[in-house]
Amino acid sequence: MDSHKQDKLADGDHSCGAEPSLGGKVLASFNRSETEQLRVEWMLYKNHPFVSIRLHVRDHSGKWWPTRKGTSVRIREISETMSALQRAAAMAEENQQSWRNERPAPTPRRHRDVVPPWIDDLPKQDAAMNGEVFNEFDQSGDNST
Repeated sequence: MDSHKQDKLADGDHSCGAEPSLGGKVLASFNRSETEQLRVEWMLYKNHPFVSIRLHVRDHSGKWWPTRKGTSVRIREISETMSALQRAAAMAEENQQSWRNERPAPTPRRHRDVVPPWIDDLPKQDAAMNGEVFNEFDQSGDNST
């Protein structure tokens, strides 16, 4: 890729039409949905290698673009990061069954049917208005109708 296209991609300009390819090698990719993909890539920046873990999104033409959601892992951090991820995987394995058993099955609801728990703490309209009916268009100052 010529440097002009590379500069445009680095600036977030996708008008050059090609998917960004900044020299990374995809080590793994995980589809989160039809339009989101998590990628683990081996990258170089000024001849310094690092691992990039970044969310990519698919545009309307089917091309994948990196987002700002992600992180880079320096070479010296890979071992500790792997160890932490292995511990997390073991914890997920141990707790996966108990989480499934303890959590109740989700109840399908429409959003407007859900009543927030703090609703009972609100003052009742009649008590707050002393029985008066509120009229937002009344300019006389007298809200009773």
